[in-house]
Amino acid sequence: MSFFSIILPTYNRAHLISKGIKSVLDQSFTDWELIVVDDGSTDNTKDVVTSFNEPRIKYICQANAERSVARNNGIRNAEGEWICFLDSDDYFLVNHLETFHSFIKDTNPGPSFLVTGGYDEKEGAFVEKPLYDSDSGHHPAKFILDQTTITPISVCIHKTCLYKHKFIEKYKKSYWEDTHLWIRLAIDFPFYQLSNFTNVLAEHKGRSVNSKITMERVNDHISMIMHLFENYQNLLANSLTTTDYKKYIDRKYRMFLYQARQNKQIMVAMNIWSKAIFYRPSTYLISEFPKICLNKLNIGIHDR
Repeated sequence: MSFFSIILPTYNRAHLISKGIKSVLDQSFTDWELIVVDDGSTDNTKDVVTSFNEPRIKYICQANAERSVARNNGIRNAEGEWICFLDSDDYFLVNHLETFHSFIKDTNPGPSFLVTGGYDEKEGAFVEKPLYDSDSGHHPAKFILDQTTITPISVCIHKTCLYKHKFIEKYKKSYWEDTHLWIRLAIDFPFYQLSNFTNVLAEHKGRSVNSKITMERVNDHISMIMHLFENYQNLLANSLTTTDYKKYIDRKYRMFLYQARQNKQIMVAMNIWSKAIFYRPSTYLISEFPKICLNKLNIGIHDR
């Protein structure tokens, strides 16, 4: 049995996945297994994975069902006591697993939720993501909701925590399945923020979150947020308020509206705007309406 199980879901990323796998092979701590869950790829992903000829790498192929199903599949097949995650376009720094292992051995935290610092890689530069400050007076769940900067590559979770709380599989296009899980875990189990920066989220045009906005994605995203607050009221009661929830949904609508405007997706932007103003009318949204048409004329478009 390995100390760590690293779960890497992937779909048609044969051209990117090698860097992430190599970053696991380069780890200074070596007691690990890597479980690559191929979510029905149609490219040569399997050939790339098996070419490493490494017994600690396990390859699982499933019918395409999106990342939550793939990650849960990996958890079911994991032998390690502690579970880490790696997306196919990101990578670990050499001390990633050693940092977690040292903390676990020094503090014996029991079933818990550990997070290291992470970098955003933008135009060749590393930008630090914000860390949770335990002196802030805010519950970690509020930090996770407000910042949404804890990505799968930064976490290490005891497997018993993931037997109780799993990734929600219902919403296929939301890209919020990790935040949904992190909030539940941070409330139900001890949460530890480590100060080391040990992983890199690589920015590129092919990232899922950078794709064109669709109403399916918007609707799934908002529905998943509502699912959390409607189905886990007792769990969230002492950590997040109804006001937190409503402000967050309003913020997400504004984010999607801005992205759709910048993409000159005028019909999508109009649809988002109508949903947003029905949900929470504001002078801000009223001021956004003429910008939708102006963006279609290439006025007010910003480089991103």
